[in-house]
Amino acid sequence: MKQIEIQLKPLAISKAYKGKRFKTSEYKKWQGDFAKLVGRQTPLTGQLALTVEFYIKNDKMSDIDNFFKATLDTMKEAKIIEDDRFIYEIHAYKYHSEKQFIRITLQTL
Repeated sequence: MKQIEIQLKPLAISKAYKGKRFKTSEYKKWQGDFAKLVGRQTPLTGQLALTVEFYIKNDKMSDIDNFFKATLDTMKEAKIIEDDRFIYEIHAYKYHSEKQFIRITLQTL
């Protein structure tokens, strides 16, 4: 096992870019479709562990971290979770699949 400790304050995405970021129409549609598929939810609260599996066709050309922001923010919008700041543990997997989808598993800690 290799462990590296970097003595730097983690950088929030809001500090990484200048200017405002706007949602694209594709992102807005994706959020709406996501919410419809999930249906009405009672948001989970408290400290959470998240396992997310991304099943995608172009797995060799996609960075796993690029899927996180939209997925986590939409989980909040769809009322699956109260807020993504309460996620304390993340396990992420990326798989090649002709059928593209996301599998989300949440557990309270």
